[in-house]
Amino acid sequence: MGRQVIIDPEWDTPPVAQPAPAADDPVPFDPDPAPTDIDPLPPVQEPVAPPPPDPFTVERPAEPSSAEKWLADLISGGFLSRKEVRRAYPFLLLIAFLMLLYISGQFRMQQLHRTENNLQRQVKELRALSLELAAKRMDSTRRSKIMEDLERRGIPLIEPVEPPKIIEH
Repeated sequence: MGRQVIIDPEWDTPPVAQPAPAADDPVPFDPDPAPTDIDPLPPVQEPVAPPPPDPFTVERPAEPSSAEKWLADLISGGFLSRKEVRRAYPFLLLIAFLMLLYISGQFRMQQLHRTENNLQRQVKELRALSLELAAKRMDSTRRSKIMEDLERRGIPLIEPVEPPKIIEH
């Protein structure tokens, strides 16, 4: 039996050898079958290699975005050399001075609050001491306490029986 080669011009595949139909086959082999519901597979496209680079062309890196430019300008300090910013130097210095003044005022207020709290604590301690000493003084100046102290020391004191007299001139 011989082989028959079928070449399909729509396909980019190499030809495939098909067996020749046998004489006793009821249906003869049809090299061009009738269309069916199933579409044939599309041809496989081989990847195309990119063209070789031109030796005279210099590739440049991608342009940075505006956010990257702004951040780089901020970090490098390049924005300080712009004309608009240079004109605002006196105003920026005034703002910086006022900020420093504000910060120093805040520190001074904190120091004053600490001093005030310390003084209030000392006043409370001194007030408590003052009340304690006033109570001791009152206790020690009572008549009965004076009499006990004089007797303990051995100093005789005779209490007057008559009330005091007022001397008029």
